[in-house]
Amino acid sequence: MRQQAEQFGAKVIEQRITSIARKRDDFLLTSERGERKFRTVLMATGVINRRPPINDAVHQSAMDAGFLRYCPVCDAYEVKTQKIALLGAEGAGLAEALFLRRYSDCVTLLTLKESELQPVHQDALAKAGIEVVTSPVAAFDFSSGAAVTLMNGKTLRFDTLYPALGTDPNNDLALSLGLVVSGDRCLVADSHQRLGIKGLYAAGDILSSLDQISVAMGQAAIAATTMHNDMRDEDGETWKPV
Repeated sequence: MRQQAEQFGAKVIEQRITSIARKRDDFLLTSERGERKFRTVLMATGVINRRPPINDAVHQSAMDAGFLRYCPVCDAYEVKTQKIALLGAEGAGLAEALFLRRYSDCVTLLTLKESELQPVHQDALAKAGIEVVTSPVAAFDFSSGAAVTLMNGKTLRFDTLYPALGTDPNNDLALSLGLVVSGDRCLVADSHQRLGIKGLYAAGDILSSLDQISVAMGQAAIAATTMHNDMRDEDGETWKPV
C-alpha cells in the first residue's frame, strides 16, 4: 500500500504528531522534528483494542493461529460450530456473545473481574443458550487452542477466544481542536466525511461507525474526493451555473 501511494506521488513521513492547531486557513502540525503547515487534514488515527493480560509474543502467536480474535463481524464465519469463549461481561461482551451465538451452539461468556449481570441480561443470555462463567479468568494458555484457568482453579478449554474489553479511540488531537465526540468517544462526520471545521476530515475506526477495513477504505475514498472538490471550489475551479 505504501508503494502504491508513493507511485502516485504520496510522500510518507514517519513522525508522531504531538499537536494540531488551526492557523488562519491552514493547520499547523507539530512533531518531534518541528512544525509543518497543511491546507487540509484527514484524521485516520483509529482506536486501540483493550487487550487481556497476555505478553506480546504469546498474543501475536495466538492471533496468528486464530486462537485469539477481536472482530466477530469480520471473521465469525471462520469459527462456525467451534467452541467459542467471549471475554468481558460488560455491555460490549454481552452484545458480542449474542452476536456470536448465531455462528455456534457453544458460546461461553467469561470475565476478568467479579461482575454481576443484571437480571435482564441474564435472561437474554439464558434464552440464547449462552453459558456464563462468573469466576474471573486468572491465566491464559494458547499453546493449543484457547485455555483459561479461573480464580477458582478450574480450567476451561475453547477453540478460540474473543476479547470484548472495549477500545480506546486515539482522539487527543481531535479534542484539542474542540471537536465533539460521540458516546463511544469517536468522531462524528457528515456524509462527505467532513468534521465541521473547514479543511478537516476523518475516515476509519476513529469515526463512530463499523470498524472494518472495507468501511475505512470507502470512507477514505469519499473523504479524498471531498477534499479535492472542496479545495477546487475554494480556488474557483469548479463550474457553477450562472
